[in-house]
Amino acid sequence: MAKKLLMLFSCMLVAMYTFAMPFYTRKEIKLHVEKKIEHRSATLSYPLQTFVNGSQLEIKVNSPIKDLTVSITNAINGEVTHYQIDSHIQTAMIDLYNSEPNAQYIIAFYAANSLIYTGEFTLN
Repeated sequence: MAKKLLMLFSCMLVAMYTFAMPFYTRKEIKLHVEKKIEHRSATLSYPLQTFVNGSQLEIKVNSPIKDLTVSITNAINGEVTHYQIDSHIQTAMIDLYNSEPNAQYIIAFYAANSLIYTGEFTLN
């Protein structure tokens, strides 16, 4: 009985580490404030957090922002891509699989047609 429990526990550990997404490789993109926006209910200094993990871009919206648009620009060739994020979404995932690896990108967030945050990142 002890052997079966040990074998089951070992299989569970292997499965857990095999199928888990490696979040230890994700890096936070440091955002710079371009225009301060007021959030009465926000307790965080930034209502947005942005992470890059391989070709995945994760955007966490900690406080609702109406009409949020994300612009991603390739710093080398100037190619621009825009994404609209609904105000009720708390986490948005953007797959940049067609983008150039190891290239420098600029991310910009717009609310009500005003630039509010910018940041830079590199795809690995």
